[in-house]
Amino acid sequence: MCRDLHMFVKRREMSRFVADAVKQKLEVKKNDLREAYLAANEDEGQQEVLQDWEVTLSENYECSHRCS
Repeated sequence: MCRDLHMFVKRREMSRFVADAVKQKLEVKKNDLREAYLAANEDEGQQEVLQDWEVTLSENYECSHRCS
């Protein structure tokens, strides 16, 4: 792969090329995560599961303080 890359990118420009490629890929991943987060927030089933977990965590927290 390196050899192929050097055919198209000059050695002195390689660091910037790689940095730009990584930056672009990170932006794509951030957008994917943002969209997934927004979709999860709109999912009613997901909200119910989160509320169940909050209750469970709350009960365990209270029990650990009383039982100590």
